[in-house]
Amino acid sequence: MSEPFEEGDLALIPPELPHCWKFSPDCGTIENLTVLFSADFLHSVAAVFPEMQEFFVRLAGWDEAIVFSGNTRRTLADCLLQMAVQSEAMRIVSLLRMLVIITECDGQYAAGRKKCKTDAEQRRKDIEVFIVCNFKRSITIDDIARHVGMNRSSFCTFFHRQTGKTVLSYLYGIRFDMACHLLRTSGLTIQQVCYESGFQDVPHFCRMFKCTFGMTPSDYRSANAVKA
Repeated sequence: MSEPFEEGDLALIPPELPHCWKFSPDCGTIENLTVLFSADFLHSVAAVFPEMQEFFVRLAGWDEAIVFSGNTRRTLADCLLQMAVQSEAMRIVSLLRMLVIITECDGQYAAGRKKCKTDAEQRRKDIEVFIVCNFKRSITIDDIARHVGMNRSSFCTFFHRQTGKTVLSYLYGIRFDMACHLLRTSGLTIQQVCYESGFQDVPHFCRMFKCTFGMTPSDYRSANAVKA
């Protein structure tokens, strides 16, 4: 399932729950604060402070993404902002406080439950995540195939069957989306846009851009630049 999000939203994502924050580049800059903690951390704290065990057992049993609202959201958001400037020792204190608040609060609702994926669905998701996370690098089809433990031929066949696209067309689509966003909203030079979008050669980038959009990157910028 998918959920809209807005400024100030706060969520708890349990382990191994696939998730993605997706937004339109036209929305502007997105910032977030994230705190990661392991089950081992919870077990260690519970061993030292048995009083905390009931909270952590409750927390470990959640298999849904939880979104917080009202006073709970504001209190947890304040804790996160404080943690950004605290010492490491004080961050642990703030984290423990947050975990107790989370397990005791009423201001929350489920935003998504982990569901079983077929092997093909999971492999496709792994491929897409890898490409999205690495499109700025000079990655090859062989790099992606190795990441999911497939040979090149089987990988290309699998990806086309799953998405209806070739691997390169999918990769270039992501790179062009980024290039168009930068051309519309930034003052970067064409060369900088080229490299920031994952292309390695400016003339090649310009030729492919014109072939795809029917205009040069400079003309696209002139026609689509976002006015301040």
